[in-house]
Amino acid sequence: MNTVTLSTDTGRRTTADSAGRESRYLAIVAPNGLRGFAVVEVLAGMAVALGLSYVLRPGDPLLIDSPYPWLWLLATIFALRYGALLGVVAGLCILATAWLLYDPAKYSIPTVLFAGGMIQLVVAGHCSDLWRGRLRRLSAANDYLDDRLGSLITSHYLLCASHEHMEREMLGRPVTLRDAVAQLREAGRAMQGSEEAPGMQQLLEYAASVCSVDQAAIFRATGDGLAADALASIGADFPLEPEDSLLVACLETHQLTHLRSPDCQSSAYIACVPIVAHDRGLVAVLVVRSMPFLALTTENLQLLRTLSNYYVDGWSQTASVKGIRQHVPACPDEFALELGRLARVSDEAGIPSTLMAFRFPQAAAYQSAIDILRSERRSLDLIWVHASDQASIVFVLLPLTDTLAAHAYRLRMQRECQVRLGLDLDGMGVRVDALAVPVQAPGLALRHLLYRGQHD
Repeated sequence: MNTVTLSTDTGRRTTADSAGRESRYLAIVAPNGLRGFAVVEVLAGMAVALGLSYVLRPGDPLLIDSPYPWLWLLATIFALRYGALLGVVAGLCILATAWLLYDPAKYSIPTVLFAGGMIQLVVAGHCSDLWRGRLRRLSAANDYLDDRLGSLITSHYLLCASHEHMEREMLGRPVTLRDAVAQLREAGRAMQGSEEAPGMQQLLEYAASVCSVDQAAIFRATGDGLAADALASIGADFPLEPEDSLLVACLETHQLTHLRSPDCQSSAYIACVPIVAHDRGLVAVLVVRSMPFLALTTENLQLLRTLSNYYVDGWSQTASVKGIRQHVPACPDEFALELGRLARVSDEAGIPSTLMAFRFPQAAAYQSAIDILRSERRSLDLIWVHASDQASIVFVLLPLTDTLAAHAYRLRMQRECQVRLGLDLDGMGVRVDALAVPVQAPGLALRHLLYRGQHD
């Protein structure tokens, strides 16, 4: 790559040198536009030529008797060089010399020669003006194309550099949001009920690895603000500054604050992430002191907040589960917890999830189809089978999946039942409903699917 760059630079220098020599030559032979001393140059040139002609042939300084009108050739050169206007000026110099030096009584001036000479100067000068205008437009277009080419080369280089950086970033941090949710789910189950704020060190270490945080700490919220001692920390320890503008704004609004926030004036921190539980409010604040520049994006900080709150909901689940089971008492705790979690993720990060309901008639033949739904579920999906006298309804919760992907999931399940069991679910009256997990009242959405499946 370096060799190509050196060769390209050498070629550009060679081309630039050639273009420079050519432009200097053209500036001398055919200047672009009228220069300030062009009139002086024409008058002086014609005066020198006429004076030399007078010295050589005093009796005929205009060389009228010569086989070729050499003075008109010089005037034509000026017309081609500067255009029709100065060409006519050169012709007028010849006419003035004829009027001053020639006696009409002794010497007859050929009118046709002078008229033809003037017409020749006008035509040559007009052609010069036309081509000079075309060259000027062509030069302007080439300059514009050169600028565009330089801009495209720069953009292409930046694109290549960005692509290489993205490859290095993906190789160095191959963690997706789906993987993060799965690991936080397992950690939340293991730590549930063990202490007032369980697993904060594990949360911070994992969130820091996902979001590229170098130095941070979690401080527990109290009635008067934040405790001075950190619940968890990574990197070098640092003292808490209660009067910091970012921290004060975070405590007042319970919202993510960072360096680009309007409330930020001068801060020792990069970001303050509130950790909020449904049943307790503000539990703690994650204070970020240092992180790589390229990781300092709003999306990355929002992901840090989402992961923290998702984890907290794992062990602080009372309000979430209670709100959903209030509408659907038969809903399992795990299913209700995940439904509430995903509703919050959709609210905070705008990442959709889908709730599906497969309604099977109460018959033993459909048990195999229900087993297929269970066996083909993805690692994050949750399944709840609600059996009643009228039907068996299989609820499938698809985290981080929009309704379009849920439709593809439905088609895949139908194809699996057709291939394995020979069952046409649509033809046998199996109803499939799907809706996006709502931000507000996810329990009502679950109740709606439950009773629509039973009574529609």
